[in-house]
Amino acid sequence: AKDFLDGGSIDSYAVAGDYLYLVYARFAVPTEYELWKSDGTPGGTHEVHQFAPGEHPFGLVNFEGSLLVSVNTDASVNLVRIESNRAATPLTHFADFSSYVFQRAVVSGDSAYFCVLNNNATSLWITDGTPAGTFVISELPVFGGRQATAVAALPARDVVIVSGVSTLVVSTHGTAGGTEVLAHIATSSYNVARSVAVTFENRVYFTIDRSESGLQLLRTKGS
Repeated sequence: AKDFLDGGSIDSYAVAGDYLYLVYARFAVPTEYELWKSDGTPGGTHEVHQFAPGEHPFGLVNFEGSLLVSVNTDASVNLVRIESNRAATPLTHFADFSSYVFQRAVVSGDSAYFCVLNNNATSLWITDGTPAGTFVISELPVFGGRQATAVAALPARDVVIVSGVSTLVVSTHGTAGGTEVLAHIATSSYNVARSVAVTFENRVYFTIDRSESGLQLLRTKGS
């Protein structure tokens, strides 16, 4: 559908609605980043957003037909929502680029969950796609999970799997007071691509990747 001939590269991508969205890193000094979308045809492939000089986007996630994107600069880290009409809505940011890192989000219904790293500390956040609806819901145990890798819904709550040097099973009603860590499972490594969570008969079944014993399937009632 499109040939990029300037020596750049595709940085990240996500499917939203009927389109494939991708970040193209154009060869320049400094590198220029563009958001493109395609319906698989030459006529339906075009640029939809030009990131400002110094902005480095990554971690595209489909959220209700729009995109959640983490955007780094030399001075800050930012989470933004980009609609199909090219508008970019800042959701939250941290001014200290050297300490804070946004991790890729996972989506359940009209909520998305993501982790924010601050040196050795990790916090779990929720967003409904608006600035007012983006906030921290839990400070996670030190040296526990580092990235939300899967999520599944139970009646009135979500179960979020947070992977890292260990795996955390978190039950949440979407508020700080309604969020608790159900289990802290020791693992020596993790593989984001192999993290899965599904709901079946009011239980969440999820996988964890233990390098010494392989992939394991566990379940929880959410309590």
